[in-house]
Amino acid sequence: MTGERIRLARLFGRENGRAFVVAFGHGARVGAQTGSEDAGRTLSVIISCKPDGLFITKGLLHRFGELLAVPGAPVAIVRGDTWLIDEHAGMQMEGVVGYGAEESRLVVTPAHAVRLGADGIAVNLIMGTSGRFFIENKAGIARLAEDAHSAGIFLVVEVVDWGPLAKPGTKAEMLTVGVRVAAELGADVVKVPYLGSVEEMRRLVAVCPVPVLALGGPPIDEDVLIASTRDALEAGAQGIVYGRNIWQAPDPGARAARLMRVVEGGSVGTGPT
Repeated sequence: MTGERIRLARLFGRENGRAFVVAFGHGARVGAQTGSEDAGRTLSVIISCKPDGLFITKGLLHRFGELLAVPGAPVAIVRGDTWLIDEHAGMQMEGVVGYGAEESRLVVTPAHAVRLGADGIAVNLIMGTSGRFFIENKAGIARLAEDAHSAGIFLVVEVVDWGPLAKPGTKAEMLTVGVRVAAELGADVVKVPYLGSVEEMRRLVAVCPVPVLALGGPPIDEDVLIASTRDALEAGAQGIVYGRNIWQAPDPGARAARLMRVVEGGSVGTGPT
């Protein structure tokens, strides 16, 4: 068994093969947010929730790696790219919902991720783009997959429809295409927004030959979050990756426990077990 397979087996080590993952890396793009001002404290809170995996930046893993050096700590997945959305340089087209012109760069090598103690590395595939950016995005993912596997770690590709060519009504189609593209470029896992419909999400999962994790996005009402989590898993997603919906919650531990019961397939309830 190869290194990345061993590490993936730990990520999806629950009896039902699902994964509960927390993301904490927003600061690399927007700085500190409410609930994350003290990075070490927030990481301690996240780890106490006992997730299977943790999305983290290289700087935070370097600074707080000792928090993960304990039995039962989550699998560390380092953010491997950085990106910029230029809202002033976007294409001016009627009906466009994309954010503008994007630039993305790889900033962490798999070898560096391994030295930091990471088990996986994650990057974006931004759908709704074209030309130079899109081909460079795809080529970068293909090269990264090869380098990650050579280093023995797995690759997660987050598929999003942020490009200037994204239009109302194209989300499900773009993301369904995107997850297949990511898998064929070498992704071991894809991370994608829930499409809002069990049927559409089921079609997405059906064409993706690697595990699909549903991402959370900005904070939403807890009952809505629980319902969408149930729907994503019913559609075939193999787990969830939530960030602000956990560490910005009034009680992160209670929120995580409630979500974990959904991932495990048990009764949700209203508080921690």
